[in-house]
Amino acid sequence: MKSYLPFLFSASLVLAASTASAATLAEWRYDSAVAEPFEAYNFEDGAEVSGFQGHGSANLSVQFRYRGWSTTIDTNNYCGFTIQAEAGKQLTITSLDFSSAVSAGSVTGFQWGYRIDGGAWTMGELYESGEEGFGFIGAEHAKVWDIPDFTTTGAVEFGLFAQALNTTSSVIVSQPGALVLNGSITPVPEPSAALLSTAGLLAALRRRRR
Repeated sequence: MKSYLPFLFSASLVLAASTASAATLAEWRYDSAVAEPFEAYNFEDGAEVSGFQGHGSANLSVQFRYRGWSTTIDTNNYCGFTIQAEAGKQLTITSLDFSSAVSAGSVTGFQWGYRIDGGAWTMGELYESGEEGFGFIGAEHAKVWDIPDFTTTGAVEFGLFAQALNTTSSVIVSQPGALVLNGSITPVPEPSAALLSTAGLLAALRRRRR
């Protein structure tokens, strides 16, 4: 029966994390209704959210336009933000809503990615030239990265990556509308609660085996 313990303990944590419904975790917008586009103007209590900034890529204006891309996707060259739950809480990520598009020039592709605590990047779909909503025309077609749900107490960094034929071509991070990260924040399950849940599952398994 001991072989069930690691699995059941993990299952109890997953069940505890799934009790909260998904909502807006953080939102960025560049329009005149807010003071600065580089700060999250709307975010959930219990979340620590960084401003939106470039890492290798450079901002062009106050309209979330970034340039300075390489000819291929370079994970050291991106723009993005970081979010983390406050101490004693955990973060569940479900999706990212965006309307990223090419603003001008010779950008040939862009994609979003995330990583936890500075680890390896998990990349989303690559949007390439010629697809609907890729260029400025049609950018109103909002896109959704439906991320396989995950829960963590670590810092989650999101980045937008692009590739271009020259370094002067730019990508609009979100136009029109907002960049919206969805999910939930819940308390980290108490060990006692998790063990009680595990004990109940073990008892049920014992009864079934008899």
